[in-house]
Amino acid sequence: MQIRSILLFFSYIPISIFSSCSATSSTYEDRAQNKNTSIDELQQVAITYQIEILTSNLDFPVRTTHGLIEGKAATEQQVRAYQPLFVKEFSLYPPELIRLTKLKRIVFCDELSFAGQRRNAIPDFEHDSLYLDIVRGMKNSLYMRKVLHHDFYHMIDYRDDGKLYNDDRWLLLNPPQFQYTPGGGKSVQNVADTSVLTDKYPGFLNHYSTMGVEEDKAEIFAHMLVDGSYMTRRASRDDIVATKVERMTELLEKFCPEMNSEFWKKIEKAEQDHQPR
Repeated sequence: MQIRSILLFFSYIPISIFSSCSATSSTYEDRAQNKNTSIDELQQVAITYQIEILTSNLDFPVRTTHGLIEGKAATEQQVRAYQPLFVKEFSLYPPELIRLTKLKRIVFCDELSFAGQRRNAIPDFEHDSLYLDIVRGMKNSLYMRKVLHHDFYHMIDYRDDGKLYNDDRWLLLNPPQFQYTPGGGKSVQNVADTSVLTDKYPGFLNHYSTMGVEEDKAEIFAHMLVDGSYMTRRASRDDIVATKVERMTELLEKFCPEMNSEFWKKIEKAEQDHQPR
């Protein structure tokens, strides 16, 4: 099947910044050896959510108005190594949420890039697709989980009101006189510590969050899904982050009523399951 895409100018941050995040990391190669996992799980996700999950016969390069999206197919071993994480994380979402975002296709690939710049994920609204580089960063499961949720949130963000780079109500939550950095996320793809969690930027989780309202919101969402305990601690000492978490919760439930308190209980349990025994 031919895959086409129109690139939007953001994607998740470089893998190099996660070199120190080893506490919750694990190698996918170990999981690939598990005889109980199979590509059939991907087929089940595709059926449940009524989407395509493409892992081979990918049509790269893809020509877009602004440049080329390039990549290549991952190996079968790499797909098998990534799929347990993907299945577990994506299955957190209610099927109704996927329907509302109009997502139709997820493409697993390797060496994903746009205009020569490596990208870890690319949401493609025009063709309702999400490209995921399933190889870059595969030794850090926390990083790969954040990538998935961060870039999928861009699709939620766009579909809830047809806007991505503007959110007047969100802007009011920021510190007085604050302005996001021109250039957006694409301008800091080579900044090593851009997404490291820090208190250095009051009201923001990290440097990457200050790049644009779309990145700020996506970082809040991703960390609410993968590191709720950190978000609780951070919100307890940062009132702006607390209001952003509250606002994100409101936005999500308004867009998809199934993302209610029961959904967040499910996320809390999933986080507990990720903790070392």
